[in-house]
Amino acid sequence: MSTLRAGLAFLTVLVATLLALLWTLGREAPLVRAGQPLPTPKLGRIGGFGESSLAIFRGRPLLFVVLDAECCATQAVAVEKLSRELSRRRLAVAVAFADRDRLRVDRFVRELGLTIPVFEDPGRERLGPAFGSGRLPQFYLADREGQVVFSIVGDYDVRGTEFRAIVEPLLSPAPW
Repeated sequence: MSTLRAGLAFLTVLVATLLALLWTLGREAPLVRAGQPLPTPKLGRIGGFGESSLAIFRGRPLLFVVLDAECCATQAVAVEKLSRELSRRRLAVAVAFADRDRLRVDRFVRELGLTIPVFEDPGRERLGPAFGSGRLPQFYLADREGQVVFSIVGDYDVRGTEFRAIVEPLLSPAPW
């Protein structure tokens, strides 16, 4: 009987390890990783605000998310809610849409009622070389100096406890 239990325990550990490995392999590693500077390509602003760069957020921690209007409504809403929750604690939040169809993006932003800064890069002409991966969504968290402290490609819960543990140290008062 104890041999059977030991075999089942081994099999359980083996299956759990294989599932974890498959989950990890299913994720694409971001090109920009922790410890690297967050790229600051010039991007168009939704709403006719011309072009701007992520450098405008220096001095504040920044969550930057690259999305597609077709697949990422849930993430866009979660990011908007996070921004509302943490804006008083100086977390800047911005998104960029990589869709080719600007009208679809404009409609999507209006329908969701997004108030966070929204950038666009139809066809990923600037986002692609700067951030790599074609898989969306992509999440990048940078500190006040613009250094990436966390990045992930694929679905991620920015309102969950794991992300809160990562972002909290960045929200402490600035040293000035």
